[in-house]
Amino acid sequence: MHKEMTDDERVLMIEEMIERGEVYDGYKNDIRISCGKQNRRRTTCTKEKFMIAYSPELSWRVIAERLGISKSFCLKLSHEYLDYRRPSVWVKATDEQIIQAFKDHPGGTLTTIAEKLNITPSSLLARARKLKLRP
Repeated sequence: MHKEMTDDERVLMIEEMIERGEVYDGYKNDIRISCGKQNRRRTTCTKEKFMIAYSPELSWRVIAERLGISKSFCLKLSHEYLDYRRPSVWVKATDEQIIQAFKDHPGGTLTTIAEKLNITPSSLLARARKLKLRP
């Protein structure tokens, strides 16, 4: 037989379940609610703070760490606060340098040529295909 619980017994039972970790804020009315973003602190970064931390010589990761924000949010702010977009930092070798490297090392592998140009082999392959140096 099932005994009906009083309100005090029910509250005591729920408090014990919370202490054991069986119940937490993520559950509400038998529907699971994502708690991931609830505890995040909303960071505001003014243009003045951004411009103090910004330097074209620094990477976005370093600037973001100085501001206490994520790298992607830092990039978003850069598009908003700067009048121009920062030159592409990932283009480390010009087309002429790539063409010359392939001429200088006709039998060389992509890895060795990429090391000489200080880029990754996959970037070199993509650029070589774009320049029609490789099939």
